[in-house]
Amino acid sequence: SGHEALSEVSFEVAAGEMLFVTGHSGAGKSTLLKLIHLSERPSRGAVLFGERNLLKVGGRRIALHRREIGVVFQDHRLLADRSVADNVALPLLLRGLRRGDIGRRVRSALEDVSFEVAEGEMLFVTGHSGAGKSTLLKLIHLSERPSRGAVLFAGKNLLKVRGGRIPLHRREVGAVYQDHRLLTDRTVMENVSLPLILRGDRRGDIGKRVREVLARLGLGHREKALPTQLSAGEQQRVGIARAIVAEPRLLVADEPTGNLDPTLAAEIMSLFASMPERGTSVLVVSHDLSLLKRMKKRVLILDHGKLVDDISPADLAE
Repeated sequence: SGHEALSEVSFEVAAGEMLFVTGHSGAGKSTLLKLIHLSERPSRGAVLFGERNLLKVGGRRIALHRREIGVVFQDHRLLADRSVADNVALPLLLRGLRRGDIGRRVRSALEDVSFEVAEGEMLFVTGHSGAGKSTLLKLIHLSERPSRGAVLFAGKNLLKVRGGRIPLHRREVGAVYQDHRLLTDRTVMENVSLPLILRGDRRGDIGKRVREVLARLGLGHREKALPTQLSAGEQQRVGIARAIVAEPRLLVADEPTGNLDPTLAAEIMSLFASMPERGTSVLVVSHDLSLLKRMKKRVLILDHGKLVDDISPADLAE
């Protein structure tokens, strides 16, 4: 017979109790959680929740059961086309709460955040984990939509940018992600060329421009490599090269030096600092306080979704 994910597992969790489950990879930990959540069914035995046997819960009663189980998944399972607030509000909507009550329960990822970035300006955004830094960049890049308010870019309200106009907007915004988002079946050269191809540049000009940027980032010898053949630091640099190759109007970078050694990180920051001279504004998210002091640029500080300080270079130097 086949190997069972769980066999002879019996325990009880008291109301209000906190406990942990551990074991080697493949020991059955995730299967246990799925059985409780009714994402999977046991082949035999019973799973009791309250007074009911989950083996007998079917149809619409599964959804009712899941309202009593909060689950944190490894793969997040967020609705990509919904804002942070909409995702968090979903269990309350399913429970039938009024929107006013939901709004009080769900704190906005960003609230009362208002600032302006000048053409050719470089600045930093910092704050604790969960302060709203990455959400801010996603709103600018149209990876997320605000539930209220407005995001203005070059005179246009991004709330009104829809359909085919979204990729047109993104051509003006170079983005450096923490997870790189490279095309794994394309070479370094092909990944970095993509913004120029979409812009309609001539092939000869594309090759020349891409090789120039790769050389500046120390990747000239890796142009034919696939992303899976690169180290984490090299992948990060490829992501940076793709973001800057088309000299966008705005560059947004989420912890761009997180996987780089100090020397290379300093070189990348020097490269970013040179971009405003060519007309590109630069907005960088960073936790590195020593970097912020060293760069002597304007710093926005977020705290629980609110802009609590806007520090000028002169104030930072003090």
